[in-house]
Amino acid sequence: GVDYRHLSSLAIGTADNYVVTSRNLDAVLSLARDGRGLQWTLSPTIASDFTFATDADKFYDPHDVTQTSNTTLTLVDDGNARPACNFDDTSHQGCFSRAIELELDFETMEAKVTWQFEFPTLLANTGDLREAERGDVFNEVGGSVTRLGDAASNASATDDFLVAFPAIDDSDDNATSVGYETFVYQVARDGGIVGALGLPALPSWGTAGRYRVEPTSTVYGESSTCPFAGGC
Repeated sequence: GVDYRHLSSLAIGTADNYVVTSRNLDAVLSLARDGRGLQWTLSPTIASDFTFATDADKFYDPHDVTQTSNTTLTLVDDGNARPACNFDDTSHQGCFSRAIELELDFETMEAKVTWQFEFPTLLANTGDLREAERGDVFNEVGGSVTRLGDAASNASATDDFLVAFPAIDDSDDNATSVGYETFVYQVARDGGIVGALGLPALPSWGTAGRYRVEPTSTVYGESSTCPFAGGC
């Protein structure tokens, strides 16, 4: 059968709600936590309660949604259904992926991207969508974005983001045996890369790669406090 919804992530919201991404509907849905149902829909392709400030603010095939405030969302915009993306061709020409933060205005009912990260182009700086379509990496499925100041496992109050593209397209559709590379970035609010990590290809069922990356402040319970009385 046709998987017309494909719910790709779910998170507890900040307004007694759940936020859910529907990959195949290019949508974020807000559902009341008490079971009363749908509160609002945000999508560039189906009936939406919000419009987008510009076409460049629209997202496609979303994953890993988080509501960081009543009016703010972060998610990964994989872009498979982006109008310029030729996903059915092995070249995937015009396809690129990004992590974004969206601000929702509940008075004007408009959504606008307030932060984004692509690699290697910084679309926020160039404003050139075609350049991103030509040269930025394409993450075929999954991905994650976490604002580190909001991560319970992270002791730092930094406003940086942890962004992972775990299924980087290498023009080989046989990902089950060949695998996808994973790129992980710590990204500042201005889009600059603080740190980067590359992981080798990982064969996986369903071409999902590592799917997402979660931040942690410790590997095996280590403390950030020096354990020695004489200092470290």
